[in-house]
Amino acid sequence: MTRGKSAKLVNGGAHERRTDREQVAIAAGCTIGERGEEQVLVTDLGTHGCRLHTAAVGLTKSETLVLRLAGCAPIKGTLSWSKGGALGVRFAKPLSDKRLATLCTEQSAPNVVPFKA
Repeated sequence: MTRGKSAKLVNGGAHERRTDREQVAIAAGCTIGERGEEQVLVTDLGTHGCRLHTAAVGLTKSETLVLRLAGCAPIKGTLSWSKGGALGVRFAKPLSDKRLATLCTEQSAPNVVPFKA
């Protein structure tokens, strides 16, 4: 019997998070590795990371990521996990509680319902 390739990214999920996250629906720009910027939807956000949805495929944990949210300096991070178009992102530098609160209240679109993969 042969073994298939192991996954490059493991779905760690919420049990590995350092802090809680807020459910949001924020449209953002994202650059992964050397790829061009693409539009993504951030569906949960915390001080140490977020979940976003994208069409990007073939990602690895070694690729850097830059998230661009309106009114906020670019946020650098790394991939934690990937599953069905959703990516878990760990920020290189945590967001302040004040910045998190601002993003959650001012940026999140109330009429957008995040989809489940």
